[in-house]
Amino acid sequence: MEAGRNVYPDRMKNSGMWKEKMIFLVNVPDATVCPAITKRIANPFAASTHSIRLFFNVLIRFPVLEKLYGKVPAFSNRKTTQRVRQSLLPCYDSVVRIEQNENIESFLARCRRNLDNTALNTFLDRKVTSGSESYLRRQLKRAGAQEFDGPEDTWPSLFLSVDAFEKTPYHRNVTAALRGMHGDLYDTVIFDGNRLFNLDAVQPDRNRELNDWMKLRALDRDAETLVLADGDTEWMLDMPSEAATNDPFARKAHGNVLLFGLGIGYVLYMTLCNPAVSHITVVEYNPRVIEVFEQLLKPLFPDHKRFTILQDDARNRWNEEWLSGFDCIFTDIWQSGEDGLFLMADLLSRAAVPQDKADFWIEDSCIVPLRTLVFLHYEELLEHKPRPVADDYQDLMNNVRRWFDSDPAVIDNSEALKDRLYSRDVLRGILGGRTCA
Repeated sequence: MEAGRNVYPDRMKNSGMWKEKMIFLVNVPDATVCPAITKRIANPFAASTHSIRLFFNVLIRFPVLEKLYGKVPAFSNRKTTQRVRQSLLPCYDSVVRIEQNENIESFLARCRRNLDNTALNTFLDRKVTSGSESYLRRQLKRAGAQEFDGPEDTWPSLFLSVDAFEKTPYHRNVTAALRGMHGDLYDTVIFDGNRLFNLDAVQPDRNRELNDWMKLRALDRDAETLVLADGDTEWMLDMPSEAATNDPFARKAHGNVLLFGLGIGYVLYMTLCNPAVSHITVVEYNPRVIEVFEQLLKPLFPDHKRFTILQDDARNRWNEEWLSGFDCIFTDIWQSGEDGLFLMADLLSRAAVPQDKADFWIEDSCIVPLRTLVFLHYEELLEHKPRPVADDYQDLMNNVRRWFDSDPAVIDNSEALKDRLYSRDVLRGILGGRTCA
């Protein structure tokens, strides 16, 4: 890492896979592709788009079909080609049934349109000034940022005060004390001001129709901050996005608390500030992170007797017997929603934990692609034909089918579909490979 460099860090943690709802991967021959959809979309620190993604309506992985069913002819009309290719798929049925009516068809059509809308991606890293702020907020409203739906005089500012940020407890007592430090794991970097980044986890669509959105903000000037990095990959840094995605847990924590992931110790520090917390156990996989933390950061932390750090893999500890000894659990062992989705699935397959007891960092970002899989399953149920998906998501798609195949409901309205699509309990159950019952 270049000491003291200005960065727009490549840490994808707090936004996940924004518009990775289009989960169909590249290298699909004869398919229409969209070159402007970024793989790191929900990356609060994404500097540019760099990955080609398929449009949502290109649903078929053609090589898979050709392997199973032989060469599929191409037609000049893409919809005809898609219809013919889908007609070659085997029939699909399930226990749960969705009745085909105008209410449901209209809901699914709106979901499809929302999945196609990637306009918010173009605002990442956009320069914003006091003179351009009003214009950009109007553009964000048009792009689907729902925080600007109300009267213009109620719209939030796009700017975050660095002066206020520098007075926050962790920055004032830890980051400021290490200003100018440069090492192999922890470093001091300059975060560029006046550039839009994703402040928070992906925000669920209030209408529950897959129009999930990003809360974009910019610092009002450059800021010096602390970062944990492994080579050129930033894993965690002291920024307002950390506060937005960690402070809610720290405020509500109580009793005996378990944290998976140490990082720069931000959530540990903020949870220690909560007097309702009696003790904190931290499980960290990387012994080097623990070693450097003990040397440099721990002396700046309060009340050392209230926390213990263990070196272990979270997966070794994620079992019902061990987890039952804690009142609150917070897991942050992923870099972004992209790897977070699969790590959440891994953990939840080992043990189910009550939603009110366990929080996952940027969970709403992690589960965005899973919602797309559920939506695709709705289409499977209506059309009685399976939707092939990219190999990386096939196991999760099978989990979706397993869950709904245990649901005996007959669904005749969009609200029932929305309830399942946006239920955290349902989505956690699917990730864990469980059934409706």
